[in-house]
Amino acid sequence: MKPFSQIRGMFLVAVVGFALGAAIAVLRGWGSPVVSAVVVNNSEQPLQSVTLKYTTCGGKGSIVGGVLLPGESRTYRYSVCSEGAYIIEAQFSDERTVRTRERYVESGHFSTETISKNSIHTDQRTYAF
Repeated sequence: MKPFSQIRGMFLVAVVGFALGAAIAVLRGWGSPVVSAVVVNNSEQPLQSVTLKYTTCGGKGSIVGGVLLPGESRTYRYSVCSEGAYIIEAQFSDERTVRTRERYVESGHFSTETISKNSIHTDQRTYAF
């Protein structure tokens, strides 16, 4: 039979390991219903508007942002119930529009949407870190 101090030590290690794992999960956004998209205007023209349209759990929503000057960025945050999809549309001051194809998204996802003159490049990560 193991001495009480050894059992207590193993219990302490287990509790500390669990607490560290839980803290890391919270910091990384695991389980969070929030999705983030950073939109960067990498073109040489101002954007009149940037719209993020999303669907989740049969519902639809959109977030409309105003003028985004060259070199500026804006973060869009929205909630999904487990998973969904989104599209980014950007309208230039000369009325041209560029958009992404529909992109799959899950809770906690993070993406960077870089808008250039003729397209939008998506860099999607599972979590913010």
